[in-house]
Amino acid sequence: NSVERSKMPKEVKKGAWFWQSNANPWDDNETEQWTAYTDGDNKTIEEAFNRGDKKITLSNYELYLKDKLQIKVGDQGKRR
Repeated sequence: NSVERSKMPKEVKKGAWFWQSNANPWDDNETEQWTAYTDGDNKTIEEAFNRGDKKITLSNYELYLKDKLQIKVGDQGKRR
């Protein structure tokens, strides 16, 4: 049985967002490393996700929530 998010206790609803921080995230031979966003950024991301936003900007990065993609502003080649 699945539980609807709206019926979950408030403390369970809070999401935790991470970005893949190993040097080359596309290298299958490299060990994956994940780094949590700051508390402030995490709150911003979670609020945007819950609103259904497709894209948000955090400091130097654009996050495409549906696509699970992070792109450095001003450098489209830097994607994770």
